Amino acid sequence: MKQVKITWLDHMGDSAWIDQESLQELMPAKAVSIGWLIYETDLALIICSSYIEPDAGSIKEYGGWDLILKSCILDKKEI
Repeated sequence: MKQVKITWLDHMGDSAWIDQESLQELMPAKAVSIGWLIYETDLALIICSSYIEPDAGSIKEYGGWDLILKSCILDKKEI
Protein backbone atom coordinates (compact mmCIF):
# COMPACT_ATOMS: atom_id res chain seq x y z
CA MET A 1 0.00 0.00 0.00
CA LYS A 2 1.10 3.55 -0.73
CA GLN A 3 1.01 6.32 1.85
CA VAL A 4 -0.44 9.57 0.47
CA LYS A 5 -1.04 13.18 1.45
CA ILE A 6 -4.34 14.54 0.13
CA THR A 7 -5.27 18.24 0.13
CA TRP A 8 -8.99 18.60 -0.47
CA LEU A 9 -12.05 20.82 0.00
CA ASP A 10 -14.33 19.57 2.76
CA HIS A 11 -18.09 20.00 2.72
CA MET A 12 -19.86 21.40 5.75
CA GLY A 13 -23.35 21.67 7.11
CA ASP A 14 -25.23 22.51 10.28
CA SER A 15 -28.77 22.36 11.56
CA ALA A 16 -28.55 25.68 13.44
CA TRP A 17 -30.42 28.78 12.26
CA ILE A 18 -28.30 31.26 10.31
CA ASP A 19 -29.05 34.39 8.28
CA GLN A 20 -28.49 34.56 4.51
CA GLU A 21 -25.59 37.03 4.73
CA SER A 22 -23.64 34.71 7.04
CA LEU A 23 -24.42 31.73 4.80
CA GLN A 24 -23.07 33.52 1.75
CA GLU A 25 -19.75 34.13 3.56
CA LEU A 26 -19.17 30.41 4.20
CA MET A 27 -16.45 28.64 2.24
CA PRO A 28 -15.41 24.98 2.19
CA ALA A 29 -12.60 24.08 4.58
CA LYS A 30 -9.25 23.20 3.03
CA ALA A 31 -8.40 19.86 4.63
CA VAL A 32 -5.18 17.85 4.58
CA SER A 33 -5.29 14.10 5.19
CA ILE A 34 -2.40 11.65 5.34
CA GLY A 35 -3.01 7.93 5.17
CA TRP A 36 -2.68 4.59 3.46
CA LEU A 37 -4.34 4.48 0.03
CA ILE A 38 -6.77 1.55 0.21
CA TYR A 39 -8.87 1.88 -2.93
CA GLU A 40 -9.29 4.30 -5.82
CA THR A 41 -11.90 4.70 -8.58
CA ASP A 42 -12.62 7.43 -11.14
CA LEU A 43 -15.03 8.99 -8.61
CA ALA A 44 -13.30 8.72 -5.22
CA LEU A 45 -10.49 7.30 -3.16
CA ILE A 46 -10.36 5.74 0.29
CA ILE A 47 -7.50 6.21 2.73
CA CYS A 48 -7.04 5.01 6.31
CA SER A 49 -4.79 5.94 9.21
CA SER A 50 -4.47 2.41 10.63
CA TYR A 51 -4.91 -1.21 9.66
CA ILE A 52 -4.62 -4.60 11.29
CA GLU A 53 -2.38 -7.18 9.64
CA PRO A 54 -4.38 -10.36 9.23
CA ASP A 55 -3.43 -13.66 10.84
CA ALA A 56 -3.82 -16.77 8.75
CA GLY A 57 -7.45 -17.01 7.68
CA SER A 58 -8.53 -13.58 8.96
CA ILE A 59 -9.50 -10.42 7.05
CA LYS A 60 -7.45 -7.20 7.06
CA GLU A 61 -9.35 -4.44 8.90
CA TYR A 62 -9.02 -0.67 8.55
CA GLY A 63 -9.50 2.18 11.04
CA GLY A 64 -9.66 5.94 10.73
CA TRP A 65 -10.81 5.79 7.10
CA ASP A 66 -11.93 8.61 4.80
CA LEU A 67 -13.70 8.40 1.44
CA ILE A 68 -12.81 11.55 -0.51
CA LEU A 69 -14.49 12.57 -3.77
CA LYS A 70 -11.91 13.24 -6.47
CA SER A 71 -13.79 16.36 -7.54
CA CYS A 72 -12.83 17.85 -4.14
CA ILE A 73 -9.12 16.98 -4.32
CA LEU A 74 -6.74 19.90 -4.85
CA ASP A 75 -3.50 17.92 -4.58
CA LYS A 76 -2.40 14.30 -4.09
CA LYS A 77 1.19 13.29 -3.31
CA GLU A 78 2.74 9.93 -2.53
CA ILE A 79 4.88 10.14 0.62
